[in-house]
Amino acid sequence: ERERERERERERERERERERERERERERERCMGREVISGTGSNLIFGSLQVL
Repeated sequence: ERERERERERERERERERERERERERERERCMGREVISGTGSNLIFGSLQVL
Protein backbone atom coordinates (compact mmCIF):
# COMPACT_ATOMS: atom_id res chain seq x y z
CA GLU A 1 0.00 0.00 0.00
CA ARG A 2 2.74 2.41 0.98
CA GLU A 3 4.62 1.48 -2.19
CA ARG A 4 1.61 2.38 -4.32
CA GLU A 5 1.34 5.70 -2.51
CA ARG A 6 4.98 6.46 -3.26
CA GLU A 7 4.40 5.54 -6.91
CA ARG A 8 1.47 7.94 -7.12
CA GLU A 9 3.60 10.66 -5.53
CA ARG A 10 6.32 10.12 -8.13
CA GLU A 11 3.70 10.29 -10.90
CA ARG A 12 2.42 13.62 -9.56
CA GLU A 13 5.97 14.93 -9.38
CA ARG A 14 6.56 13.98 -13.01
CA GLU A 15 3.32 15.71 -14.04
CA ARG A 16 4.39 18.89 -12.26
CA GLU A 17 7.77 18.75 -13.99
CA ARG A 18 6.08 18.40 -17.38
CA GLU A 19 3.83 21.38 -16.59
CA ARG A 20 6.87 23.49 -15.69
CA GLU A 21 8.52 22.45 -18.96
CA ARG A 22 5.46 23.52 -20.94
CA GLU A 23 5.37 26.86 -19.11
CA ARG A 24 9.02 27.49 -20.00
CA GLU A 25 8.29 26.65 -23.65
CA ARG A 26 5.38 29.10 -23.74
CA GLU A 27 7.52 31.81 -22.14
CA ARG A 28 10.26 31.27 -24.72
CA GLU A 29 7.76 31.46 -27.57
CA ARG A 30 6.33 34.67 -26.15
CA CYS A 31 9.81 36.21 -25.98
CA MET A 32 10.52 35.10 -29.54
CA GLY A 33 7.24 36.64 -30.73
CA ARG A 34 8.16 39.95 -29.11
CA GLU A 35 11.56 39.91 -30.80
CA VAL A 36 9.98 39.27 -34.20
CA ILE A 37 7.39 42.02 -33.72
CA SER A 38 10.00 44.58 -32.66
CA GLY A 39 12.18 43.48 -35.60
CA THR A 40 15.34 43.28 -33.50
CA GLY A 41 17.34 40.08 -33.64
CA SER A 42 15.06 38.55 -36.28
CA ASN A 43 18.11 36.85 -37.78
CA LEU A 44 18.76 35.21 -34.42
CA ILE A 45 15.22 33.90 -34.23
CA PHE A 46 15.16 32.50 -37.75
CA GLY A 47 18.55 30.93 -37.11
CA SER A 48 17.34 29.27 -33.91
CA LEU A 49 14.18 28.05 -35.66
CA GLN A 50 16.33 26.39 -38.32
CA VAL A 51 18.41 24.74 -35.58
CA LEU A 52 15.22 23.38 -34.00
